[in-house]
Amino acid sequence: MSRRKKPARLYLRTRKGREPRFVILDDGREIDTGCSQDDERGAQDQLARYLAETHTPDTSQRDSARFTVILGNHGRRTSMKPVLIATVIAPIAIAILLIGLGAMMF
Repeated sequence: MSRRKKPARLYLRTRKGREPRFVILDDGREIDTGCSQDDERGAQDQLARYLAETHTPDTSQRDSARFTVILGNHGRRTSMKPVLIATVIAPIAIAILLIGLGAMMF
C-alpha cells in the first residue's frame, strides 16, 4: 500500500555553509521561496501564492452528487410521475455526473 501524498508545505532547508532558507516541498519538488529563516511571514505568503497558482480543489464529484440529490428531492416534493422523472430528471442527473467525470480526467 502506497503512502498518502503530503500537501505542499514549507520547510526550513539548512545546508552546510549557507544561511537557512524556507522552501516549498510539493510532490518531490523543492521550490525556493527566497525567504530567510527570519522571514517566515514572507515564506507563508509565497506558499499561499504557490497554492493559488498550482492547486485547484476537485469539486466535480461533490457538486455532481449535490445536484443529483437536489433534482431527486425536487421530484419527490412536486409529486412528479415516475415516467416524468425517468424522462426529465434522470437524463439531467446523468449529464451532470458525466460532466463531473470528464472534468476529473483533465
